[in-house]
Amino acid sequence: MNSATRSDEPKTDVDARRDRLARRIHIFVADHHRRWRTCREGVCRRKRGCVAPHIECSNPVPLPPKSEAESADAVQKMLVEFRADVERACRASAAREAKQGTR
Repeated sequence: MNSATRSDEPKTDVDARRDRLARRIHIFVADHHRRWRTCREGVCRRKRGCVAPHIECSNPVPLPPKSEAESADAVQKMLVEFRADVERACRASAAREAKQGTR
């Protein structure tokens, strides 16, 4: 077994654990709301709980409606945060380039 094969094994194990955890979270949320009772997946109704055959629940909880003002505020906040992140990344990149230029 070469070193490349060994380094791939733990990554696969971590991905499998991450998938199992995501599945359990989706199942927990769907079971909490008892959405399995009206699920279109027959297996969920038979098991009397969310089985999440496609990783995510087929019968998700609907999001609460938002007014236009709330949506606009949320979009504005997201844009401000995004712009701050971009500016921060640009400053960090410029600082790295300046530091590399002095070496």
